[in-house]
Amino acid sequence: MKRTRIPYCMRLLTYYFPMMSCMPGSGTRFLVRMFTTRILMLATLAIGSVAANEIVYNRGMPLGSSVGMAAGSQGASIWIVDPDAAELVPVRVTPDEPAFNVMPSWGPGRNGIVFASNRGDTGAGLLLNIWTVNRNGSNLRQLTYDAGSNFTPSWSPNGRYIAFSSNRLSPLGSEPFAAFEQYDLWIMNADGTSPRLLHAGPVVDDDPVFSADSQRVFFRSNTSGQVPEIWVVPTDSSAPAQPLLDFAGQIVSGEDPSLSEDGTTLYYWRDPNLVSFDLATATETLLSSDALEPWIGPDNERFVYHHIDVSSGSPISDVFVSGVYGSDVIRVTATGDAMFGRWAAPAPQPFCDVESNQSVYASGEQIVLTTLRFANRMAVAEPGVRLRLQLLFGSFVVG
Repeated sequence: MKRTRIPYCMRLLTYYFPMMSCMPGSGTRFLVRMFTTRILMLATLAIGSVAANEIVYNRGMPLGSSVGMAAGSQGASIWIVDPDAAELVPVRVTPDEPAFNVMPSWGPGRNGIVFASNRGDTGAGLLLNIWTVNRNGSNLRQLTYDAGSNFTPSWSPNGRYIAFSSNRLSPLGSEPFAAFEQYDLWIMNADGTSPRLLHAGPVVDDDPVFSADSQRVFFRSNTSGQVPEIWVVPTDSSAPAQPLLDFAGQIVSGEDPSLSEDGTTLYYWRDPNLVSFDLATATETLLSSDALEPWIGPDNERFVYHHIDVSSGSPISDVFVSGVYGSDVIRVTATGDAMFGRWAAPAPQPFCDVESNQSVYASGEQIVLTTLRFANRMAVAEPGVRLRLQLLFGSFVVG
């Protein structure tokens, strides 16, 4: 019997699954009940890919002459929108207030959002800290408390970590975007505890994105010079950060990295193009131009970006969605102050892929996947249907 084991963190005993019936391309969550220990454990079941259409972005962020934050501005808020809706209806997440809430990124499952904000800062400057909030605006929580500035946060797919850029070791004062002397890459637990340095470059390390298994962090670095490069570092700091190399051994130049939903392809911007990088073959493909701050979509066929228009003399910015080769462009916002659009991050890895008529063992106890339930509908899994099962805490052995 061939077995595929998923790492576990505690012993599982007796199980019953209130399963979920999923139409192809849909997904949801269910609870694994341990009757003997009365512990509820969260897992994910899906057939096909999980749709992740909503985009999170910030608006109200004014643009100065250097396309940065303008002093004396009235604040910025976090919003979400579904670009595929028949009518685009943006929904505000953070309160209407003078604070700057910027650079948002989805947490795993799209239930939480991590972002940078100067809310609560009593100073006159724009020093930013890392915050999280639920998608409905509840549970607003500050994670960092620094004299320096912290920004471009990224939540790991397994939900355990947040990576971010910070100048806490060499704060410049109250203008974090005026001069990027030294911003380093940091990581902390998702509750803000145990921050530690991942990489200290001579200039800027920022724009982190986790690999699908949460074991590595890709980021932009200016370590080798003035040309931005893509670097990678193990999440546990078991090895030093290294530049990403292509098949010819050349350092990959680019910035604003994002990862495909299956974790196999890295996307980044290299002026003026969106570029894809196959992590298995280390080969690049040039895609669309006009891709400022690009972020790949869940289907790998579209990306979200913002476009800055300076034709009127004062720069205005809006969020757009486009095919990866520049076709089918959709204007998502029309407010002139929207930036940093982000689709959902890669789904957590690893998955446990099984046939519906296969047996699944959880620490020795057999489970047979037969009946599925989704919303208010029930169905029987037909033999041969492939299921994608993931336990965020626990273990499965597939036979």
